[in-house]
Amino acid sequence: MKKIKITLILILISFTSACSNGAFGAGSNWIREAELTEREEGILATTSDKSLIFDFKMDNTKTTATIRIEKYIFGELIEEEFLHLSTEIENTGSITVTNTTSLTDPNQILLNVGMNFDNGTATLKTYDMIEQGLDGASSIWENVAAEGISYSDGNVILGSFAYSWNEEGMRTVSKEFYEEPEANREEIEEYELLYIIKAEFNESIADE
Repeated sequence: MKKIKITLILILISFTSACSNGAFGAGSNWIREAELTEREEGILATTSDKSLIFDFKMDNTKTTATIRIEKYIFGELIEEEFLHLSTEIENTGSITVTNTTSLTDPNQILLNVGMNFDNGTATLKTYDMIEQGLDGASSIWENVAAEGISYSDGNVILGSFAYSWNEEGMRTVSKEFYEEPEANREEIEEYELLYIIKAEFNESIADE
């Protein structure tokens, strides 16, 4: 049942993306936060704990897309490709990333990535077992593309999911880190668990 609901979300978001206006970055390559209907927001709220939704528009030189999720613990890169999804794309489409606590194990996180475009849908999911458990954890998630991102080439950070078991709470990841992650790596050392979502668009499928 869960899989069916996630698929429905992706179909609905794909339809909204196809109907959205193209005011931002007209004539250029861009990624931006998707504008959802109240119905879509309601479905997401009942089927996932956290979600990041993006629309994109690429010219004819960008025919494939790769979404990667990196996993960090206290700022140390644990897995560069904790999740990796590559697919051929149309000029316009949407990207959906959801984060949900497993129904069968409350200490397990389900990460799901989907890409939607006129002629198809590609999805991939993975689980992450949290050894210390999720009880008492604070979490935040951020959409870096809220104001829109002009895209040229290479990897671009779309957003993040962060967790902390610190009783004092946590703050959001700084804008400086997203703009220059390597130069500001020390800023994410306070996060006990951090997932960074990246996207890359190419003429062909990026090397795995």
